Amino acid sequence: PLRSTGALLHGQPRFVILVSSGSGITISSNRLIGTDGMDAIVTGSATSNVTISRNVIRASDPLGHDQSSIYTSGRDTRIQGNTLSGTSMFGSAGIEVHGSSVTVTGNKVSGYPRGANIVASHTAFTGNTVTGALNPVDLWSVTAPGLTGVQVTGNTLGRDLGYWKRVYAARGRAFPAAVYTQMVIRDGSSAQPFRAIVVRGNRG
Repeated sequence: PLRSTGALLHGQPRFVILVSSGSGITISSNRLIGTDGMDAIVTGSATSNVTISRNVIRASDPLGHDQSSIYTSGRDTRIQGNTLSGTSMFGSAGIEVHGSSVTVTGNKVSGYPRGANIVASHTAFTGNTVTGALNPVDLWSVTAPGLTGVQVTGNTLGRDLGYWKRVYAARGRAFPAAVYTQMVIRDGSSAQPFRAIVVRGNRG
């Protein structure tokens, strides 16, 4: 348990497991229970050949810190068979991938407003189950020359807009426009183009 929450309130890095550099990395079969406003598993931009698999993460974020339970930034990353469940979440994503060449398969994400932020080109997001989201998958193009070669296929992408409307109302916040509450969206803050994006065979 944290002795002081000051670092959380001032945007300092916060995580349970961090691997900032290296290759041939496996983070597997961990149970990270009760994380509060913290990234649980983070890999940095100097990592490659990373496998994150079969981890169980139970998170909360009642104060709405910007956090993603699994956050990756390297090359050749595989995120497979993890189970992420959130309660009292706001401003959170289950999985966020930067860098390039990422495979996200067979994960279960529930209770997060956003199941995944995809910022990494050449990413396959396939065969995952997202339940109770506001918008399950966000495509975010912020790095030149743009988000390229992303496939979002064969997933179950469930939403609970009624629940999130109540959450937004309780916080005095305007509910997002319909274009931002679809199963797969293109983030409104994207400053770069989208190329070769395939969204197919997903169901709610």
